Parts: sequence; C-alpha cells; structure tokens
Amino acid sequence: MKKALQVAMFSLFTVIGFNAQANEHHHETMSEVQPQVISATGVVKGIDLESKKSPSITIRLLP
Repeated sequence: MKKALQVAMFSLFTVIGFNAQANEHHHETMSEVQPQVISATGVVKGIDLESKKSPSITIRLLP
C-alpha cells in the first residue's frame, strides 16, 4: 500500500510539473506575437471578415 501511494504521489507531481512547463511555454509564445500594421492611402473597396486566418481589407490606392 505504501508503494502504491508513493507511485501515485510521484505521478501527481510529474503531471503538475509537465502542466507548469506547458503553460510557461505557451505564455512565452503568446507574448512574442506582434500585431501587423500596414499603412496606405486610398479608398476601402471591401472588408472580408469571414476569412479563417484573419480579416482582410482591400484598398484601391489613390494616384
């Protein structure tokens, strides 16, 4: 019974350790993401909000 308790405690601490490492790595990845900024002068022709990756904006450039 004592051996089973030791195995259970070891397993619990192992899972907690892996979860802590996974959360830390995920947090670092999220903080590295920078918003993309593009500037242009023109007239907006259309905005596609249904795109799966990100919304896209079509601009007709002024001469």
